[in-house]
Amino acid sequence: EFIDIAWLILDSPLQPGDSIQVSSPFQLTIPKSFSRMGHAGNSFQLTQWYPHIGVFDEEGWHMMAYLDQGEFFNDFADYDVHVEVPPGYTVAATGVLNSKTTEGGMVDWHFQAENVIDFAWFTSPAFRHEKYTGVVAGQNKVDLNVYYDPRDSVLWSKAGVYAARALEFYSDWLGAYPYQQMSVVSAPLSAGGGMEYPMVAQIGYMEDSASLDLVIAHEIGHTWLYGILANNERAHPWMDEGLNTFVEFLTEQEFDNNYPSNRGPAHKIVDYMKMPKEQLEPIMTN
Repeated sequence: EFIDIAWLILDSPLQPGDSIQVSSPFQLTIPKSFSRMGHAGNSFQLTQWYPHIGVFDEEGWHMMAYLDQGEFFNDFADYDVHVEVPPGYTVAATGVLNSKTTEGGMVDWHFQAENVIDFAWFTSPAFRHEKYTGVVAGQNKVDLNVYYDPRDSVLWSKAGVYAARALEFYSDWLGAYPYQQMSVVSAPLSAGGGMEYPMVAQIGYMEDSASLDLVIAHEIGHTWLYGILANNERAHPWMDEGLNTFVEFLTEQEFDNNYPSNRGPAHKIVDYMKMPKEQLEPIMTN
């Protein structure tokens, strides 16, 4: 039914509690940027870029093709990833940078991530990398990394502040952020203003600082909804986009000096859900 879904037929059944090791060569020709992945000039966005293992639960196999709307349902896993890029390129990714070495004229960036549902990475020679620290649950420190084009330095001058307070706010509402780092990356995408991946918030073109603030909060919010809860967004979109937008409304109420200039009070989510049908996700799909 879908060209991007395949079955792996085993020689013998895999019993509960057993394990199997599977290896496969996989090649991807990176297209020009569309939806949420690809490249725009020498800026590369590697998202939805490798085969995922379908989730198997009490309802059976969940076989899902990628869609712009109604995104994912993935299992948790540990990732050990080596990214090789030319010298001069900076890499932002899910996980923690374990090492960075030069081999054969290329630079190897070694990332490790534990207990996450996906792995995404971004690279560009234009990235300016700034480091900040977030504090969640009153004491837990999180490394904050911000990557953007220096041409946007004025607009992005407070991005670290926006990210730090979003981490703190969402941690207060939904439980402490559980990972060591969070990255906010300015990277092209054509499907909406931003996108979330474990430990990474991908931010598209923003017109002003207020929009940048809200989108950073929204995409960091998706780290919980759905990234940490890992609910089936395809079946229950309200548990991801709906709840996340509700908490985003609360962040504006807390931090916007011109409140309610944009989203408005949290109860205004009712009006938000009255937008044209083609702009919204359904509350449930089954």
